[in-house]
Formats: sequence, C-alpha cells, structure tokens
Amino acid sequence: NAYTTTAINGTDFCTSAKDALKILSKNSSHFTSVNCFGDFVIFLGKVLVVFFTVFGGLMAFNYNRALQVWAIPLLLVAFFAYLVAHSFLSVFETVLDALFLCFAVDLETNDGSSEKPYFMDQEFLNFVRRSNKLNNEGAQRDKNSLRNEEGTELRPIVRQEPICTW
Repeated sequence: NAYTTTAINGTDFCTSAKDALKILSKNSSHFTSVNCFGDFVIFLGKVLVVFFTVFGGLMAFNYNRALQVWAIPLLLVAFFAYLVAHSFLSVFETVLDALFLCFAVDLETNDGSSEKPYFMDQEFLNFVRRSNKLNNEGAQRDKNSLRNEEGTELRPIVRQEPICTW
C-alpha cells in the first residue's frame, strides 16, 4: 500500500505508508465486505489448484501400478501445488489491494461532480455501494431483532424438555 501511495502522490515511503494507513482506516467500511469476498475467492482458487493437481496425480499413479506407496509423493505434489498457487495468487491479491487503495484515494479526492469526476469504473462503484447497503441493512436488522418496542433487550426463550416418567 505504501508503494502504491508513493506512485500516486510522489511522496517518500514513510509518508506514503502513513497516508495509506490513514486512507484505508478512514474507508474501511467500504472495503470489509469486498475484501473478504476477494480473499475468499483467492482461497478457493488455491484449494481448486491443489485439488486438481492431486486428482491428476491420483490418475497418473493409478496408471503406474509399479509404485506401491503413493501417499507421500501425493502429499509432496499437494504441498508444491499449494506453494505455486500461493505464489501466483498472492500477486493477484496484491493487485486487488492496490486497486482498493486507488478506489479509496479516488473517493477521497473526487466527489463525482463535473468539476471533479470519479476516475474509477462506475460498475465497481455501484458494486461497492450495493454491498455496503446490504451489509448495513443486515447489521440494522440484527440490531433491531434484539430489541422490542420499549427498547429493552429481549431474552432468548428457554424451552424445557418434558420429563417423561413412564
């Protein structure tokens, strides 16, 4: 994030790191749901790469019957597949983090008017606003479900099992 802010503002590293932290902490409400979703998709990508690599290894070892114990080579294949997937997808994750930082800087410096238009993609802006609206509605619904009309907190209903004495 500091390198991205250095490229945007042209300031030194420490100042850029401070600015990036300030911008991201100020706009953290915009990024929590989108960033969590992105991290989950990247994790699924890693799992799928490992799964398909292990599946391919199983098919290859199934055709080669001379190998008696193939659990250890398969575990090594899975480990190295995870390392390769992690290496490639961490680059993608870094690009996503840089895009989110650019999004936050664009929100902070521009207001969407004709004098200061947004430079970001409008579809991405609409997606972030929709996800924030859904998160806020869900949080409000959860908050309201714990309170009744008088504003006091409701207690959970405790049901007791009937005791059968036969």
